[in-house]
Amino acid sequence: MDDVTKQSISSKVQGFDFILHDLCLNKDWCEVRSCLKIFDTTAKVPRSGDLPLHLALSMGCPLDVAEALMKAFPDAATIPSSHNQFPLLLAMGVENAIYSNDFLTSLINPESARGLNRLGETALMSSISRKFPVSIVKALLTANPDAVKEPDEMDDLPLHVAVNVGDEEVIKVIYEAYPDAAMIENGSCELVEGFWTA
Repeated sequence: MDDVTKQSISSKVQGFDFILHDLCLNKDWCEVRSCLKIFDTTAKVPRSGDLPLHLALSMGCPLDVAEALMKAFPDAATIPSSHNQFPLLLAMGVENAIYSNDFLTSLINPESARGLNRLGETALMSSISRKFPVSIVKALLTANPDAVKEPDEMDDLPLHVAVNVGDEEVIKVIYEAYPDAAMIENGSCELVEGFWTA
């Protein structure tokens, strides 16, 4: 559909500012795809503090819908939802990790990497505890290097959680980013052991 046709349809239809919100809440992904072809500017309109991307990700939308919403409004990656959740954290919180590493990486920025999820975890801590690939962990460390020093609600540092999860590559990356964490007790008042104690 060309821009002139889109403009013509948009000018004749009133009250469509929140159509994407309603479609996302109803999980009508086919209609979201169609709507974005005509009303892509509505991807930029917040309702009650939420953008369509926030709603779509929190509802576990398909990857192509999330990508289309990001394409329509790339700045959405830096805007938190009404519950102070960045799109990155919403996407990481979806069950079964349905989003590609490339898409998750596109959501990583200094703001989103500093955000906290509903459990009070940083994006880095969430990526470790939910066993995301080392490429995501590295990208999060690049965006927010200080996250490696931030404990979770149980007073565990990212290194402590990485050791518990057991991914050797992630442990190495986290250890190299903050080796002093190996000398800090975890929330259970224990030092964690790893390749550095051998």
